Amino acid sequence: MKHSILICLMLLSLFLTSCAQPRLLDELSISQAAGFDLLEDGEMKGFFVFPVFKSEEQGSYQIVSAKSNTISNIQFLVSEKSPFPVVMGQVLVILISEKLAKEVGMIDLMNYIYRDPIIGSRQVFAIVGGEVEDLLYTKMNQTNLNIGVYLSDLLAQNMRNGNQPVTNQHIFMNQMMAKGVDAYLPYIKNTSNSIKVSGVALFDQEKMVGHIPGEDTFTFKAMIENHKNGIYEFRFNDKKKTHVVIENIKSHVSY
Repeated sequence: MKHSILICLMLLSLFLTSCAQPRLLDELSISQAAGFDLLEDGEMKGFFVFPVFKSEEQGSYQIVSAKSNTISNIQFLVSEKSPFPVVMGQVLVILISEKLAKEVGMIDLMNYIYRDPIIGSRQVFAIVGGEVEDLLYTKMNQTNLNIGVYLSDLLAQNMRNGNQPVTNQHIFMNQMMAKGVDAYLPYIKNTSNSIKVSGVALFDQEKMVGHIPGEDTFTFKAMIENHKNGIYEFRFNDKKKTHVVIENIKSHVSY
């Protein structure tokens, strides 16, 4: 009986054996941020940000780009310019130009991201007012700074302490596919050699239809989620034009 059980376990182990190709971190180009612009001819231009590990230059990075009609081919073309295959397993933030979000929409990108088993569901999508290329090549005042890590920290800080609603790939995908729910994403712009969270981009299904300016995001966030922190300033219509600031200690949503 024991002999029969042992044979069955050995046969079962054959079916459980994986044929996946092993991947070494030293033999991969791991992107920490990605972005996509829509060109005049209808093609997309994709950008991938990779860290450059040099002991004397902490925070160094490089940006590699390619043009194509599909996101999968963009990643393949970028890999042709890299000594190692490009993977998005550590991507922290994915930037989409406002033009691409309005004219093409997010469905193709979301399908590509969702089907890739290497990519997690915690990275943040953000809509860029203008061109993604201009934002990624913004010369920041800070030194030793990886633009991908900086953007991820910028968005996380505004969601945690500011007026930006919490979102990530999992939340956005659920909003976009669910009935009776409208999706939203952070809306960012670069101004005077700095990058700023400027509001909330609004979607009708997979396409962006507009955005809420930064001064109104306090109210928007208070309407859709429980949160702490955040500040809202307004002015009374009195003779002194008094300015009043409301600081949120704790809010609770109830419908």
